[in-house]
Amino acid sequence: LQARADLWEERVQAVARALAIDLAGLPDQKSAPEKLRIAAMMKRITSVSNRWLAARLQMGEPTSVAPFLHRFALRGGTVTPQFRAALSRISV
Repeated sequence: LQARADLWEERVQAVARALAIDLAGLPDQKSAPEKLRIAAMMKRITSVSNRWLAARLQMGEPTSVAPFLHRFALRGGTVTPQFRAALSRISV
């Protein structure tokens, strides 16, 4: 379990770098766009749990993560050129 969490932490750092987002400076809002971009990309490239994302990105309850990401995807957040370019820069 710890090995998985360590891997997810490495990946979240890489994702944040690819998206040019400062993990230490994330906004307080649970559904902040920066948090959603990171979470969506993590879901694409890892088997990360909603529980881990909720805790690491301070997104509130784990049950909130999926609805946040669903709305983000419906608004086109995962198909923007910026998102796709960042995704291509991540080595998995």
